[in-house]
Amino acid sequence: MDWVKRNLLFVISSAVALVLLGLSVFYLWSSLQKKNEVFERLTAQYAELNRLYNLDPNPGNERVNNIQAARDQQAQLRKYLQKASKYFVVPPPIPQVSGTNRVTAEMFTPELWRTLDQLRRAAASTGVQLPPDYSFSFEAQKNLMRFAPGSLDRLAVQLGEIKAICDILFAAKINSLDNIRRERISTDDYKGPPSDYHDQKSVTNELAVLTPYQVTIRCFSPELAAVLNGFHSSPYCILVKAMDVEPATLGILPGPTEPGLEDYYRRRYGLPPTGGLPEAEIPPTAPAFPRYAPPGGGSDPATVYAQRYGIRPGGGPAVNRYAPELGGGQPGRGGIPYRPLTPGAPGAQPGYMPPAYPPPGYAAPGFGMPGAPGAAGTPGATRGGLQTVLDEKPLRVTLLLHVVKLLPEENRR
Repeated sequence: MDWVKRNLLFVISSAVALVLLGLSVFYLWSSLQKKNEVFERLTAQYAELNRLYNLDPNPGNERVNNIQAARDQQAQLRKYLQKASKYFVVPPPIPQVSGTNRVTAEMFTPELWRTLDQLRRAAASTGVQLPPDYSFSFEAQKNLMRFAPGSLDRLAVQLGEIKAICDILFAAKINSLDNIRRERISTDDYKGPPSDYHDQKSVTNELAVLTPYQVTIRCFSPELAAVLNGFHSSPYCILVKAMDVEPATLGILPGPTEPGLEDYYRRRYGLPPTGGLPEAEIPPTAPAFPRYAPPGGGSDPATVYAQRYGIRPGGGPAVNRYAPELGGGQPGRGGIPYRPLTPGAPGAQPGYMPPAYPPPGYAAPGFGMPGAPGAAGTPGATRGGLQTVLDEKPLRVTLLLHVVKLLPEENRR
């Protein structure tokens, strides 16, 4: 103890040095651990860099900077998206509000009635048949004054989109619109008829929202082509995702007082109210006129020529040119030069005068009559007339449509 007291400063210094030595050893060990961790991370990064350099494309080298090129391409893509946004115009909601205002029941109800009336009048003016008192999938909302909370804004969007779709269908002059189906967005929709809704839901991707609609129409192929062209040329982005085409069945559309589809087609195309759909009709066949020798072998050929074409003496026309045997006057020598007939041609029946071609809308005697030269069912008859080129049948078409609405620019990824 005396030594410690005499060397107290030395002892304290040694203790402090020992503590510092321990701390330095701990620091050295900790540094070695960190060095190993950093070395492992650096090794992993070098391995990742080698992997990227071996890819195609790769980040580049001292000559080619593919990273900067990728950034430039990303900027070009953003610029293109901004330029292409004008082709993704959204159908305006009904009613349309500005800013942060919300649609209210007092605004939506009269606009709904007015829009439904406009659509019905547009269908009537273009000859499109609708189910009786059709509400264009808003049957559950048309009589409501209070709506489910938070549903009015989305209902206004759907009403605007359905109006845009119907405008295209009516402009194409389809024959009838069976129904339009949309997705359910509120509890009120579960109280409506099932025929107004489908089971699909809107899909949101990185750029836009896709809202599905299902439309069933009846038309012919030209009207279907006009519908597809209308969606293609529409200012709104409405995509035809699927289409099912089948023959349209005849019958009465929903509603006991509506006329039959068959009668509707006949009134539209000016056909008589008879059974069956319009069919292509084959016009009467004009018989081929054989050459006639003088009756009995001794008559004047000029007289036979005049009798055949109903020519009066002096070249004047007969009273009834198209059917001289029905009171058209006695034929005689005419003023048309006669060309001798070929000797040996088959002779005609004595006393028979072949008719000339009938005027439009009238049939000449002997057309299709048994025993007349060239009539059907007799030797030498020929079948002619126009042939059916297009035999149109009504089609029932179901379209699956997607209305594309771009997300706000700040929400795009």
